[in-house]
Amino acid sequence: MILLLVACSEKRQNDGQELVTIDLKGLIQTDGKPVLLEDFAASVTEVPLETTDSSLINYLGMLIYEDGRFYINGDEQFYIFDKEGNFLKGFGHKGEGPEDFNRVEQIIAVPGKILLYDLPKQNILEYDRKGNLLDILKVPFRFRAITPLKNGEYMGYMSNYSGQERLHFGVFEPGEEVRDSVFYTEQYQAESLIVFYREGQFLKGVNDQLLFKEYFNDTIFVVQDKKLQPAYFLDLGDRRTSYGDRFEPVEPGPGVDFLIC
Repeated sequence: MILLLVACSEKRQNDGQELVTIDLKGLIQTDGKPVLLEDFAASVTEVPLETTDSSLINYLGMLIYEDGRFYINGDEQFYIFDKEGNFLKGFGHKGEGPEDFNRVEQIIAVPGKILLYDLPKQNILEYDRKGNLLDILKVPFRFRAITPLKNGEYMGYMSNYSGQERLHFGVFEPGEEVRDSVFYTEQYQAESLIVFYREGQFLKGVNDQLLFKEYFNDTIFVVQDKKLQPAYFLDLGDRRTSYGDRFEPVEPGPGVDFLIC
């Protein structure tokens, strides 16, 4: 079963220069009351997925919805369902073969293609929208997230596990070295290696805007001309955390009920 959410939002003009504030204080300061989907979604649609021997999903890692189809990561392979939930095809395979994937970090939709980013193998597997393998591209660095740009280029993001990581963002063409690098400006002392799953993500915004959001940052950036420009500010009130908090994890307990991640 899949729930489709259509978010409520105030219509504002944003030319890439204006910083739009999104007020989330009311959603997270609920005094222990549950937050319902109807509180922040204009509509909710339930899509039951067809259940057959070929379409059983043992683990739902991630999914995207593109051109009336769901593309779902089921750990061992990927699945395609139409918008009514009918199973269309399985594709890809987890393994050690040259066309297999090890662990897919992202599913990315581009015109006419679906890209699977296999981080351990540093591969981008290109499929057509029907799940047929077209090509395998090499990524020159173990980026935690990537996104296609123009003219065959990609931007990659590296999270700061240890607090001592240098590379933050880089631009590359598959099979070539990283260039146009942006480095972390501050370093931190962490007691241990701290890994957050999908700590930074490239997202698709309204009008096909390319956005980027990092867990411990209350700003959503728009990617323009290989640069990140502030676009949206998430107002979390007194629940806001600083980037330095990333290296000082808090044990769950009384009074600790929310951490931006």
